Amino acid sequence: MTIAFFWMMRRLIIKHLVADANKRLQGIGVLESELINSSQLTQKLRNELEAQMTAAKQSIDFLTRETELSKSSVEQIETLKSQFIMHLQVLRTEVDEKKSQIVQEISQVPAVVAKEALKVAPQPPLNTSQNSQTASVSDEKLIADDYIKQAEGLYFQGNYDEALGCLEKAILANKDLDEAWYWRGNVLIRLQRPEEALACYDQALSIKPDNYEVWYNKAYLLGKMHRYEEAIACYERASLSESRKYGCWHSIAALLGQLQHYEEAIASYDRALAIKATDSEIWHNRGAMLAKVQQHAAAVDSYDRALELNPKRYETWYNRGNMLWRLLRYSDAIDSYDRAIGIRPDKYEVWYNRAAVFGKMQRYQESIESYDKAIALKPQDFEVWHNRGAAFDKLSQHEAAIASYESAITLNSECYEAWFGKGESLAKLQRQEEAIAAYEKAIAIKPDSYDAWRHLGIVLSELKRYEEAMAAYDRAIAIKPENAEAWRDRGAIVSELKHDTDKIDSAEKET
Repeated sequence: MTIAFFWMMRRLIIKHLVADANKRLQGIGVLESELINSSQLTQKLRNELEAQMTAAKQSIDFLTRETELSKSSVEQIETLKSQFIMHLQVLRTEVDEKKSQIVQEISQVPAVVAKEALKVAPQPPLNTSQNSQTASVSDEKLIADDYIKQAEGLYFQGNYDEALGCLEKAILANKDLDEAWYWRGNVLIRLQRPEEALACYDQALSIKPDNYEVWYNKAYLLGKMHRYEEAIACYERASLSESRKYGCWHSIAALLGQLQHYEEAIASYDRALAIKATDSEIWHNRGAMLAKVQQHAAAVDSYDRALELNPKRYETWYNRGNMLWRLLRYSDAIDSYDRAIGIRPDKYEVWYNRAAVFGKMQRYQESIESYDKAIALKPQDFEVWHNRGAAFDKLSQHEAAIASYESAITLNSECYEAWFGKGESLAKLQRQEEAIAAYEKAIAIKPDSYDAWRHLGIVLSELKRYEEAMAAYDRAIAIKPENAEAWRDRGAIVSELKHDTDKIDSAEKET
């Protein structure tokens, strides 16, 4: 019975396992079928995606072509628009002239006839000498060159709109005249239409590529539009047409200076001078460019050459003085400033720099006198008031210094130098509390000022406010730990405190 039981159980288990296996096999078959279907679906989706990508690419190509066609169409439309406007302007000018002519003819007819003429068709003009003369110079008989000459005259008279009308008539008569396009560009510049002017210059160059004046004017216009690289290229092209004209290299140098290419600018000035060495403007500008690269001695030489050619130019004497200051040639700088003042005594900056150089020479009274001249010309500059206060301090005229510092502070309450200078002057007058307030204001403006913290510590120490003084010295040391002054001053306070402690201990022992 036991064997039979186990045998039955074995059969049941085997049957269950077989059924489970069959079930799993069926599941695998379903999964396999689904996998096949999924693979087919994936392939279908891939095919659809490829088809869509192909269609998208075709659409993009189509849109690209359409965009190019549209761009071309827009350009054509703009060209047609410009031509239409030009024709319209010419037509309007002709109508105005014809109207004026008819009015003039009617005015010469008796009043009764004129009245009737207004009711019916206009009568033919009277055969007078004046009408004959008018007819002889009528617009229909004017050739393109005559229009250009007429436009030039109107241009120099400042009648730019009328000049433009004449040039457009010339172009309608003969569109292949580069001179007509060139003058039209010049007129359009005066009418503040730079882009149209550039187009006219380009049209002129397409007719006559070696026209120096067109290249030069185009370069000048591009420079005014801050398109410096393009302007330089046009000046270079102009110089190929006229190699002996120095103006191109002079202008190229100025543009290179705007681009901060100073060495190249100096080389361009040298090329201009190789063509014409007698132009003081080139020597002056070359000196200014040499100053940009810290070649102060060479700059002085260049200014000297400029002054040989034109000794009446204020800017050259002034700039020369600045270079001599940099070279520590203070007396020569003063002489140069004096020459500048002799030409333009109303220039603030020369008095200001002259005062600063006198300060370097420790001639403080003359420095103050120059600062006074500068203040008379520009009283709202806080810096000149501060520097004037520093000069008074050097003369130990501390009250005058404080007044000058306060004028600077009135103009600019955030001027650190004026607050610090005022603090120093107050400290020298033993007005310590006011000095502390001034130093604290300076520190509020510039918290990392070593000098303000150290001088605050000195004043606090003089008032025996040692703990505050120690804190001020610590702040100064934190800013400049390598500076021995603050360490020394702090050490003096420590010694003072130790001495006071020793005195207290000694007094306690005696009691």
